[in-house]
Amino acid sequence: MDEQADAVWERELDDLSLCISHRFGRADLRRRMRDYVRGLLAPAGRKNGWTIAVRHEVA
Repeated sequence: MDEQADAVWERELDDLSLCISHRFGRADLRRRMRDYVRGLLAPAGRKNGWTIAVRHEVA
């Protein structure tokens, strides 16, 4: 991806986060939800909770 596509992707992810963030009561849960969605959409071969956590340095 180029920088412009990355910026559009980040903006779309921000919009999605704003639409559903009210379902998560705490700020840390909202950040975790955003990271999880980012991990699901990332171009990785295998995706499960562990690989996503490692990618975002949670595990």
